[in-house]
Amino acid sequence: MKKKISYESKYFTKKANKKSIQTYIVLCFLIFIFIVIIAALFFLFGNKVENAFINQKYDEYEIKKEVRLFLKLKEYELLDSKIDEYLNLKIDKKLVRNLIYLKSLILMNLNDSEKIKAFADKYKKILSKDDYNFLNGYLNFIKKNYDDTKKYLYKINKTSLLYRDSAIILAKILFAENKVNEAIKVLEKVDNKDDAVLYNLAYLFLSKNDFASAQLYINSIGKIVQNFQTLSFKVDLLRLQISIENESWDIAKNSLVNIHEYPFLDETYFYNLLLVSFKSSDNDRQDNYLKVIEKTKENDNYSFSLYQLIFTVLYFENMNKKAVEVFEDYKERILQGEYEKYLACALDLYDKTENYTKIVDMLDFNLLNSISEKYFEFYFQIYYKAMLNEKRLDQFNEICFNLLKTRNEKYLILNFLVESFINQKKYDEGINYLLNYSLITNYPPYYYLFLAKLYIYKGDERNAIKNLKIIEKMNLEGYDKDEIYSFICSYYLKTKKLDDFKKLFSLISEEGKNKFKNLQLLLKYDYISKNYDEIIELSNRISEKGIHDKNLLFYMAKAYYEKKEYSKATIYFSNLLESSKSLKEKAIFAIYLGNCNAYLGNFSSAKFFYKQAMVWDNNQTYSIVNTQILEKFSK
Repeated sequence: MKKKISYESKYFTKKANKKSIQTYIVLCFLIFIFIVIIAALFFLFGNKVENAFINQKYDEYEIKKEVRLFLKLKEYELLDSKIDEYLNLKIDKKLVRNLIYLKSLILMNLNDSEKIKAFADKYKKILSKDDYNFLNGYLNFIKKNYDDTKKYLYKINKTSLLYRDSAIILAKILFAENKVNEAIKVLEKVDNKDDAVLYNLAYLFLSKNDFASAQLYINSIGKIVQNFQTLSFKVDLLRLQISIENESWDIAKNSLVNIHEYPFLDETYFYNLLLVSFKSSDNDRQDNYLKVIEKTKENDNYSFSLYQLIFTVLYFENMNKKAVEVFEDYKERILQGEYEKYLACALDLYDKTENYTKIVDMLDFNLLNSISEKYFEFYFQIYYKAMLNEKRLDQFNEICFNLLKTRNEKYLILNFLVESFINQKKYDEGINYLLNYSLITNYPPYYYLFLAKLYIYKGDERNAIKNLKIIEKMNLEGYDKDEIYSFICSYYLKTKKLDDFKKLFSLISEEGKNKFKNLQLLLKYDYISKNYDEIIELSNRISEKGIHDKNLLFYMAKAYYEKKEYSKATIYFSNLLESSKSLKEKAIFAIYLGNCNAYLGNFSSAKFFYKQAMVWDNNQTYSIVNTQILEKFSK
């Protein structure tokens, strides 16, 4: 059996060996043919691969060319659909990423929330984490889901190029939430800050009135040129605003020059030209006002705020005639916003120019009845003055009677009504009206003041004092005590009741005593009482505004004169002489100046003033007598 197996084994072995050699020969032949085929295929398809690569490059060039064209034309919606076509092609991965980034920008530009969401979900695997978070953050931003916006945007890495955009959006949200400092911190973390970041930082610092920091950032704009073209006019506007706040007028004027280059900013330019000219007290400011007025005549489609500013600057520059002209030309626009305020300015102008007819025409019962409490006193006071000058006080009284039934300012109206009765010398009519007045109960102190005033002008001192004494005994809590006491004190001075004056004046508050009109009362009291030292001491408490008051100057002059301090007295008498328009008054002051100079030994100056006094008032004899005495004394 073993042999057989061996044999058989040898046989199969030999047979097998023979077969193996044949097989190798066949395999070698097949390998040769395969190599030939591969070589042929490589030769044939190698050109096609090269051509395909060339075609791919060609397609990419065409795509970029087409994209640039659509961007230039700002055809974002067409470009959006085109990018979808491009992304369906087999193109370079880098180009795919760029197209995806571009599409995300277009979708944000179009503010299409649905498309943004679909896009972010579709390309989630291709988008980077920062891109995906930014798109979702922006999506929530346009949907006003600000909490979700912050959740996504805070995930963006600080080093990412998207961090700048996300920081700006975050800053806007935080600013809206009044978290200005937090918004500033977010933007300050941006590396290599471009103009958009600098602009927003300047704006934020301006909002918190940190003008120095705002100026620092606004001055840095343009040094890093990125997005500057789209920001340029906004930068000039912000720079202008900051420079106005900082009172940096040269910078403001330069910004105005730049803004003037944009025709669509004409109104802004005119508005700020007026503002800067007025605030900087520019020498050419009045010319600038007139230039703006002429320009508005060429095109009167500007907003009412521009006409209001024109009117306002003319009003405060005391260019009254031009201000009235502008008001009458653009009355409807000027009164469009803040009606009462601008009408008040117009009324004041008519009052200054003594155009009382205009005031009477503009004001009537209906307007006075509807005006707010804030402006009522001003309007009513001007109305009374106009009616007084137009000699229409009977009509004014009728208006008062009606207003007393509808307005709450009854004591104010009664005050002017009493003044009207006094000007018409209808004292009894006024007294009877007040005594029968039934619109108020538990008569307040003002009521008795009005009665006292009518009795004073009537010459009925007994009833005047009777009503004033009623006031002194009243509980004045809730009323202006200083005002009431001041009125009564003035009457006591007039009637020389000095003890009553001193007692009541002591009840005025310290703040009230320092009011100029009460200091005047005290000066008059000291003058009547011959308290010259007190007059001089009191002069130190008088404000700069009061130092030119004629009565005060006279009291000071007399105090120094009576104290024989003639050098100081001449200063005050000289001021009185210069400011006085009455020739008789000038003559009196000249006589005092002559006396002062005579006492000081300046005889030639004394004679000069005595002669001047004769020129101004030849009916007086003081200067003649004084001259004679002086001549006799000088011999």
